[in-house]
Amino acid sequence: MLLRELPNLPVPRSVVDDVINFHCAIANRHQIFFLWRPFLRDPQDDMVLELAVKAGCDAIVTYNQRDFAGVEETFQIRVVAPGEFLKDIGA
Repeated sequence: MLLRELPNLPVPRSVVDDVINFHCAIANRHQIFFLWRPFLRDPQDDMVLELAVKAGCDAIVTYNQRDFAGVEETFQIRVVAPGEFLKDIGA
């Protein structure tokens, strides 16, 4: 998803690649065994939701907030736009 935003970012592709590679290097892998799938309309969004639930995330940051309808009530995970998230963390 970060690569999709590359045209809107004031950094070269090499910086974005470095950020992605860093996150992949420090990431913890988890197997997911949830039986409530499908919950969302898009199976790709379900994968994001499953990861957020497994990781105990407080929020899912996405431009597609409406695609995650029902997540806040069912899983107590906030769904916020990137700008709102940056304001929340004081960036």
